[in-house]
Amino acid sequence: MSDTTPPPEFPFTPVPRARRKLTPARQRQFIAALARTGLVAEAAEEVGVSVAALEKLRYSPKGQNPKGGQSFRAAWDAARGCEAARKARSARRRDKNRMERQRLEQARLEQARLEQDPRDRDARGPDGADGDAGHVPHAFRLSPPAPSVHSSGAYCADPLSDHSGHLASRSARPSRRTSRAAFTGPEPHPDDPLLGFRPFLHRCPRRNSITPDRQRAFIAALAASGSVTQAARAIGASVEALYNLRARGGAEEFAAAWEKAIDLGIARLEDTALARAIEGELRPIVARGEIIGEYRVHNEGLVMFLLRNRRAARYGPPALRPAPEEMSEQDVIDSINEKLDRAREQMRRAEARKAGESLDEY
Repeated sequence: MSDTTPPPEFPFTPVPRARRKLTPARQRQFIAALARTGLVAEAAEEVGVSVAALEKLRYSPKGQNPKGGQSFRAAWDAARGCEAARKARSARRRDKNRMERQRLEQARLEQARLEQDPRDRDARGPDGADGDAGHVPHAFRLSPPAPSVHSSGAYCADPLSDHSGHLASRSARPSRRTSRAAFTGPEPHPDDPLLGFRPFLHRCPRRNSITPDRQRAFIAALAASGSVTQAARAIGASVEALYNLRARGGAEEFAAAWEKAIDLGIARLEDTALARAIEGELRPIVARGEIIGEYRVHNEGLVMFLLRNRRAARYGPPALRPAPEEMSEQDVIDSINEKLDRAREQMRRAEARKAGESLDEY
């Protein structure tokens, strides 16, 4: 039950003609509000005066040494230190701590829910699609790219889709789910040569050891996502444990499969970058809070980056371009004579036109 006892009054001598807003009535209102709330900023906002103006009045000579009675500064200190002000501040701190505990509890429950099933990190949309795909407007939908075959021989129907054809985000951070790199492709088939490596065998495996099956599952998830962190989360292992296993003797084939899986992720990233450069991105046209259309935007910087790296002989730096073929001395002479002949022919035609215009005048 809250305390409804009114705060005590603190009589003092107001500062006359302090400022236009700091009238004696407002000074008394501020002291009463300060005794009730215990906070200077809240009391100043209640009376409509800035804290800086009140502090200036508090430390002014008239605010500290009035002609008679208690000073404004002494009333300030007494009001802020009274029992009602202390209780108000304690209640404010309790409310703030309670809200912070509720926020941390919600974050802990959300983290526990994500850790129970690492492959189901997003709430299902109204159309049954994983992640936020069901809530994305049509202007932001991506058209499925053409089928492709990776260098390992694994067929990939859609590098940005799951097996059901929907966009599937495996990112655990909601703020990064808009990135194309957060979407994963299908995992390699169990008969894929990428998973045919010889795994590392533990001499005395423990309950949480990274067994051969978990090693193959990690390589499959790494090939699908291209992210070591997401692949480690998919098998429930830490990144540090996986790197330690990779560095151990006898895990050479596991390390080689790791590198091949990273190459597949880089290839998928190149495919998505090329698709963005060619197709562009659809952006919505919003008017009065509604999407009324869409327009396509092409990233010219991405286009030039791809051309400079994929066609360096033509669009790359001059140092990477092939040198022009050297011409012999006779070829240079023939080229000069050909240009001189063209110049003489142009001069002859110009003189003939001028002579014809002169005859027409007569």
